Amino acid sequence: MKQRKINTIFDLSFRDIIDGIGVLIFWYAVAAGIGFLVAWGVS
Repeated sequence: MKQRKINTIFDLSFRDIIDGIGVLIFWYAVAAGIGFLVAWGVS
């Protein structure tokens, strides 16, 4: 029971970290896409 609790906590934190990285990459890609479109429109 103790081990299972530790594993679930680890899985949750690990999943949260992966989700956080995914969100950062997503927003970075969105910002890069917007910047590219703006630069394309200016030139």
